[in-house]
Order: sequence, then C-alpha cells, then structure tokens
Amino acid sequence: MKLQLVHVDRIIDLRHAVLCRGRHRKHAHFVGDAETTTIHIGAIIGKHAVGCLTILDRPFSGEPAWQLHGMAVDPLYQGGGIGRSLLSFAETRLRQIDTYPYVWCNACVPAIQFYEKFGWVAVSDEFVVPHTGLHRTMLKRL
Repeated sequence: MKLQLVHVDRIIDLRHAVLCRGRHRKHAHFVGDAETTTIHIGAIIGKHAVGCLTILDRPFSGEPAWQLHGMAVDPLYQGGGIGRSLLSFAETRLRQIDTYPYVWCNACVPAIQFYEKFGWVAVSDEFVVPHTGLHRTMLKRL
C-alpha cells in the first residue's frame, strides 16, 4: 500500500461507495475539493484507492485550522491499519506545512473511539448530519 497525495478524481469512486452509498454520485464531490489549499490523500493498492481523506482549510471556533473531511476505507480493507496510516500521514503533512495549530473533524459516532486512540478529543455533543447519522466534533492539537 502506498500513501500519497492524489487528485480528488482518484478517490471519488471510494467516497461514493463508502460515504454516499445509495445516493447520487454528485454527493461524493464536496464543497472545497478544488480549493488550492485542499489536500487529498489516498491509500493506493495497485491501481485502486482503498482509503482516502481530505483536508480543508476551515476555521474552528473562529480560529484558523484544518478540517479533516471525507475519511473512508474500503470495507474489504477495514481493520487492517489503513485508517491509522492515513490519519498519521495527514497529521505529519500538516505539521510539515506548519500553518495552523489545530485539526478538527465531524466524526460519526462509531468512529469516535478510533480518533480518541490517536489523541483527538470530542468537543461537542452529538448532532445529526443528514444522510449519515450522529456525529461529534473532534479536535486535535498538531
């Protein structure tokens, strides 16, 4: 498996299959995907993206920050460390850029323990994201 910066087109199929299941493919394209500061990371095996995440330049509580968005791992590869590797790669990349002290995300409730293992802290009550269910906002100092 290779972790690498990719163009959003490389991860759209995976996003659609995992994050937007049952909805039109257009929902796999997120606001901010084409911004010059946006970073797309893919976990690639052969020619296939089996994991992905996107990082957006988005404030947190009015302060400059990065937002982790659209993290997904192909169900056939879940539990094999791809999510952990993606998160570590992304955090390392953000530390290298060294612009903002925080990264945050809206994590689906089943993923909260995953983020907590890597030092993320839940900073909100649960809230509903349409079509995807209950979430909490998570935050990490880089």
